[in-house]
Amino acid sequence: MNFRQPLPLAFALSVALFLLSAFLGALISYNTVLAWNRFAALALGVAVCVFFVAMPEKIRAFGKSEFPVMRVTLVLLPVALISYFALASDWNARLGKVVWLDPVLHWFAAWQPRVPGLALDANSFGGALALLIPLQVAALWYERTAERAISASLLFVSLLGLIVSAARGAWIAFGLVAWIAAMGFVLARVMPGLRSGRTRVAIWVALVAYLALTVGIALTLTPLGAMLMSEGGGHWLIAGNSLDLASDYPFSGIGLGAFTMAYSSYVLLVHVPHTIHAHNLFLDIWLEQGLLGLVAFLGLIIVGGLNAPGSRWRTAALASLGVLLLHGLLDDAFYGYGAGALSLLLIPLGVLARDAVTAQTRFPRWLAPVLAGACALIAMFVAFAPATRAMIEANLGALAQTRAELAVYEWPRYSFQDQLRRNGIVNLNPAIAHYQNALALDPTNATAQRRLGQIALSLGQYDAARRHFEIAYTRAPHHIATRLLLGELDALDSKPEHAVAWWRAIDMNAEPLQTRLWWYEFIGDQARLQKMILATQRIKY
Repeated sequence: MNFRQPLPLAFALSVALFLLSAFLGALISYNTVLAWNRFAALALGVAVCVFFVAMPEKIRAFGKSEFPVMRVTLVLLPVALISYFALASDWNARLGKVVWLDPVLHWFAAWQPRVPGLALDANSFGGALALLIPLQVAALWYERTAERAISASLLFVSLLGLIVSAARGAWIAFGLVAWIAAMGFVLARVMPGLRSGRTRVAIWVALVAYLALTVGIALTLTPLGAMLMSEGGGHWLIAGNSLDLASDYPFSGIGLGAFTMAYSSYVLLVHVPHTIHAHNLFLDIWLEQGLLGLVAFLGLIIVGGLNAPGSRWRTAALASLGVLLLHGLLDDAFYGYGAGALSLLLIPLGVLARDAVTAQTRFPRWLAPVLAGACALIAMFVAFAPATRAMIEANLGALAQTRAELAVYEWPRYSFQDQLRRNGIVNLNPAIAHYQNALALDPTNATAQRRLGQIALSLGQYDAARRHFEIAYTRAPHHIATRLLLGELDALDSKPEHAVAWWRAIDMNAEPLQTRLWWYEFIGDQARLQKMILATQRIKY
């Protein structure tokens, strides 16, 4: 078996940096077991990606005959995924997600043989399947001699699996990409006869406008659209809050598998797991693998997208990548929901990189080193700026605090994260030192001010906490924790109307406020508890 040429340099570098970022994410995570499990899944995903780059189209088998290994692999991957999901998933748990699918799910639940194994969440299954179907379509119609009935049957099974998954974000992403592909097919038939470039542009604009109008009507005027929009609104809110969390760890991230309790503790201020991921692929990569991981992932996309056509799979791989990126804006089927599909994340990027060595670049050779030099100069200038150094110190402080607190905190062994700080159970001196260094460089650094405010409030230093939060608010007024705790301090100062004004500006439920009431009850501060009760009674959800 002769494998293909080695990876192109830019692609190999991006893959190496992505794997390195995953390794660093495992090292810094407070959740050691989960972090290394995720690293293993990502390492397997990188191996799968490289395998698809190097895999030959055909191999010699059974004498002189050739076996189409690439084509068969792409055809069978969705089939294998559907089979695994059908055997290992809990179908009863999916009942009620999409009401009109319940009869089908009842049938599957009754038929399921209950094979034990690692369960795959339906959202991860739907996202991964939507990513694989474009590649399967290309493989099924790879040769005109292919049996059309078998191809149509396999594609029908894949589409049925996508529907049964009830992964609405995957439906939207796949539907949009399928529509764009259909437009491209029509234009390929029409445009060769059109000599005018303006006419071609006009056709493209008209079709895109029609697509936007159709999607807009479907989302606003149909029951399915209303359902999709209602779910998407919650995902956008979580993504916005996750961006606030990422701003505390802009360079390092919080580590692999560390999202859930960091989000609960430092954004929502609740004491139990609340949300399992950011519902956005790019934010999850940033949070789990840091800025290096996000840049490496974007590098893989850019390298694959700019690679000149050299593979017959390129169009299908671009469609698959389009599904991944569109779905990634709406939800995250790979890092989220238990990360069961994480090893499949890089498949379209691996397929895109095929034949990249022999492809001709579209840019002059001198452009790459010039751009690299310019980026290096800009990076050096930014890195030595006081505000950037303050961000680095605040990032180190937030990471030190997270590792110190969440490696120890476990509910119900401890009732609140504040309990660890108030009782001196964890050593926060290294984190506080980093925060103070950040403020020496930039007194308005929002992360350092907010985190020091949270620590001061836990220790009962209410005046110091207010000073920190007020400065943090001037720099990052949108952050939920800052608004929530400024409202709390106003409530404690017998200004319930001011507290309510702070809280009403936050799009949240009553759980964080209830947690704060429980905290004052826990420490036995009845006077402040009554003030909090008086303020919270004035706000309705």
